[in-house]
Amino acid sequence: MASCAGSSAGSSLKPGRERGQCRPDLDLIDVLNQDPAYPNFRHALLLVAVVLALQVAFAIPLAVLGVALKSPVVESPWSLGVMNLLAIGAVLGWGCWKTGAPWSELFPLRAVPLAVWPAVLVSQAGMLIVGSELDNLVRSLLPPPSFFVDMFAGLTADASAGSFFALVLVAPATEELLFRGLILRGLLRRGSLTAAIVLSALLFGLVHLNPWQSTTTTMMGLLLGWWTVRTGSLLPALAAHALNNSSVLWHRHLPFEVTGFNNADVMSATAQFQPLWFDTIGVMLLAAGIVWLHRALPPRSLRLAGPGEPAPNAPDLGVEPARPGEVPPVIDRAPGLASEGPVNSPQNSFDRTGIDGSHGGKSS
Repeated sequence: MASCAGSSAGSSLKPGRERGQCRPDLDLIDVLNQDPAYPNFRHALLLVAVVLALQVAFAIPLAVLGVALKSPVVESPWSLGVMNLLAIGAVLGWGCWKTGAPWSELFPLRAVPLAVWPAVLVSQAGMLIVGSELDNLVRSLLPPPSFFVDMFAGLTADASAGSFFALVLVAPATEELLFRGLILRGLLRRGSLTAAIVLSALLFGLVHLNPWQSTTTTMMGLLLGWWTVRTGSLLPALAAHALNNSSVLWHRHLPFEVTGFNNADVMSATAQFQPLWFDTIGVMLLAAGIVWLHRALPPRSLRLAGPGEPAPNAPDLGVEPARPGEVPPVIDRAPGLASEGPVNSPQNSFDRTGIDGSHGGKSS
């Protein structure tokens, strides 16, 4: 990823720190000198548009090469994975530079309690079943065109190394860092938890740019966003996303066959609905996993810093927050802190225990 600025224009840099570096040891003062509330929803929508534009830009020369070689180069899983990696990687680099926040805050990857993982596994199993039936419903109402069916079949026809690279490695890593990392973090600082999770999920569905995937991915984005806020880590979302994507490679090899679930291609033009008993199992598993995680990690008392506000648990630096519409003030290190080393800041945007209330909305 691209490097990012350690401080905005006009701010003072710590001795020995060079401007233009995205450093994991940035302290609270450096973070406040950047734009901690980036991106808002308009910015996030623009970031999604840039991702799509970059993917098209990368696809054009590959399509020309494919015509010259008389080979579907652009439809290769390796090509799709690399295009995704480059497009989202460039946007993540920009977001890192724009915020100036430490890596651990933008992309929290801290360990979560062991009790979280069984809950994640159970709810993800339910999501696979419920999402499959939702796919069936969408395809029954709006059959996908043949070119889309053929493209998806080429990506998921067998468990090749290219398919594993594109679906299980690149897609979860890049999409989770963007939607549950950079975008969700910015939205959390500007509104309620519910609005931030819902808007980030809608953008997650939008980036897939087709109704046959967008409906299910939006639903899954709601669950992944809630997990991220509740656990303060991207690890559950990364693992569940990879498991979900990998299912298209192994679901046909299960020792049982269920109509509408694993008896046909994932994106076949003809939709078959699953048995009611199977849908019921899916809903029960999804609900059980959510309740399990809710009990394993009770809601914390949160307060989300808004634009111009110091981060929660921060010391009083004697600087008033900017009023709405104003640029947050540039903050120099307080004289009394000059020899005390870095100010202890939360590990990431979701580490805000012990403070009541929330910025503009509900807690999760």
